Amino acid sequence: MLNLLKSLFYTTRKEKQFFVLLIIAGALLLLEILGAVVVNEAQLLAAEGDPVIEEYLREYGYLTNGRGLFLASLSTLSTFPIIVLIFSMLIVTREFRNGAIRGKLLAGHSRTTVFFSLLVWCEIFVLLFIYAYAALILIIGSIAFGYVPAENEAQIVISTLAISLAQNMMCSAYVVFLGTWLRSTGKSVLAFIITFFALSLLSSVQVLGVLFPSFEGFFRVLDELNPISAINITASLEHTLESGLIAGLAPIVYTAGVVLIGCTVFKKKDLK
Repeated sequence: MLNLLKSLFYTTRKEKQFFVLLIIAGALLLLEILGAVVVNEAQLLAAEGDPVIEEYLREYGYLTNGRGLFLASLSTLSTFPIIVLIFSMLIVTREFRNGAIRGKLLAGHSRTTVFFSLLVWCEIFVLLFIYAYAALILIIGSIAFGYVPAENEAQIVISTLAISLAQNMMCSAYVVFLGTWLRSTGKSVLAFIITFFALSLLSSVQVLGVLFPSFEGFFRVLDELNPISAINITASLEHTLESGLIAGLAPIVYTAGVVLIGCTVFKKKDLK
């Protein structure tokens, strides 16, 4: 498997889309920092005469700071993680389009080995890019706007990272599943976007509990079962480290299921 992984990373670096991804990352980083500047300036103008906000600004300097930018960048629903996942989808489906998968099988590699090489490559690639981007956001945002921690900052950051890690691993596994099942770049990307759109709508389902109090428990369960809404727990400063880690279990369970189904489908797939 090690040789298969080396081959995947080597061909990835040779892809033109790889350099496009780097350019997009730099552009998004710049836009996020500039956006934070604009938001802070707008809030300053709107807060003139408000003693509470003026006291906050005297103590902390900015309403939007490095902490908020960093935690927001960890959300699976933010722009950059979605772009990275779609890029990894292009690489997975390319392996089928150019005959690389058939070549690896003809070279004597088992289907299980080939599938897991794609999975491990995708997990490493996605996590590396997403957390490198988040680290840059944290550093630049903190230098530019400062970092204002909450009272329970350590448990918020740890649980957010744990949930983010579980979610991104699940999304990476889903990318490989779609790529090996559909093999078509267009169909795989479309299926991925539709799934994310549906789950993002589902992540706001708890609001319906306010409109329909008798079904509040049902909507809460739906929200907890949604694999990409668990990170919403970090918006609450009252949550505990234990609750954050438990919320990350749903994506882990889904990941195991997606990997099992994906490997089974790939073993039976006709690659002719």
